[in-house]
Amino acid sequence: MIITSIQSICKIGILLILLSLSQHVLAQTHAFLGTIVDENGKRITGATITNEKGDLVFFSDSEGNFSFRNANAQVIVKVSYIGYKTQLFTLTSGKHANITLVEDINKLDEVFVTGTFDKRTRMNASVAISTLDESLIENQVLTSAADLLKNVPGVFVNSSLGEIRNSVASRGITAGTQDGSFGYEYVSMQEDNLPVTNTTYVNYGPDFFLRPDATLFRLEAVRGGTASIAAANAPGGIFNYISKTGGKTVESEIRLKYGLMDGSGHSYARVDANTGGPIANNWYYNVGGFYRYDQSGRFAGYPLNNGGQLKANIVKEYATGKLKFLFKYLNDKNGYVQFMPTTNYSNPKPANGFDINSSVLMPRVDYTSPNFIHGGE
Repeated sequence: MIITSIQSICKIGILLILLSLSQHVLAQTHAFLGTIVDENGKRITGATITNEKGDLVFFSDSEGNFSFRNANAQVIVKVSYIGYKTQLFTLTSGKHANITLVEDINKLDEVFVTGTFDKRTRMNASVAISTLDESLIENQVLTSAADLLKNVPGVFVNSSLGEIRNSVASRGITAGTQDGSFGYEYVSMQEDNLPVTNTTYVNYGPDFFLRPDATLFRLEAVRGGTASIAAANAPGGIFNYISKTGGKTVESEIRLKYGLMDGSGHSYARVDANTGGPIANNWYYNVGGFYRYDQSGRFAGYPLNNGGQLKANIVKEYATGKLKFLFKYLNDKNGYVQFMPTTNYSNPKPANGFDINSSVLMPRVDYTSPNFIHGGE
């Protein structure tokens, strides 16, 4: 009986201690609540609320309301939502917060000039327009200018040959585009609103002279519609690679990439850099480029891709327009992988003498052709 009484007393004591601790914790936390709306007073569902460090994540409900608890009586939160500017707000415990988000006009009403006869926003354009901004570009592992086009709806890209001589088919126009020599037959590749080249023929194409790097700001793609009128050779569309320009503050970046291409130690190394900023009196500059050394996974005895480019621009802003000077120097040596003969149609394998892991050039083959002129003797 004594033992049972002692056990009961211990349980009651532990329960009282836990209860006091929970009351202490609740006393040390503070409640925050509020409502998120747009500039017209419409409640926003699914807005993200985080602290400045991004540790606490909450979302507004179907009525735009949110609530959470925090140890501090006052907190600074970051509120974000697609199409609106990310803003900081100070919340006070026990006080209902009314938060108004402001539309990000630059995102909702981007102005385009590619493939149109006058400036217009995406909303007002009557043609299919796609844009890829620098945040998406930086997350891609690009090996060529064509690779970036894989993100554009309605565009098929075959970049299996390497950095050059790739093929691009847009809006179902594919006749002749699967041959590496004619890979851009029905699209116009442009850089800063100027055609890279106006012609495509055997062993000559626009991707010979176009390289994406850290200077690339965004890609504008106009498919069909006015594209065939605004540019030559463009019934399938216009793909315009637009470079970064300097702003009111100096901004710089550098990217490094290194890796092994195969088990034999053949390597890939690349460095991209870009910097831009103000000069004086509304003049701005931007300069950058890349250098790459690529031995390739199918080593030919020399680096298959070796070289780089330097790009720069100077911009003068006026009240009604801009004046831009462009400079580009490209010195790059590229190889491309030739098609490999195979056997067995249903289960293709490299033909005798070919190895998909090491073969670059056709091996020596002894072959005697029948004498077709004299009956095949």
